[in-house]
Amino acid sequence: MKTILTATAFALAIPAGVALADEKCNVPTENMQSWEALIQVTDEFGWTISKMELDDGCYELNVIDQGGNSLKMTVDPGTLEVIDGKVKRWSDGTRPAKRN
Repeated sequence: MKTILTATAFALAIPAGVALADEKCNVPTENMQSWEALIQVTDEFGWTISKMELDDGCYELNVIDQGGNSLKMTVDPGTLEVIDGKVKRWSDGTRPAKRN
């Protein structure tokens, strides 16, 4: 059940067809949305932020979703669209199975 709920959250957060091979955001500083705007978006998703940083030009967040799962999300600073994400730890403390 936790996989379905988190997969649904990712499907809603990550726009169809959006993928970055190198996960680098090339947004000029003057076109970046504010940290406050980013916090507002995370509030709309029901996420609690545990860490925020700017890395390779992208906003990177560690968040806890409404189900208690720990997620790592990469957000485009110009559009505030989630461009990548993964589950770091399920709410029961287990880690997701590694992909081969």
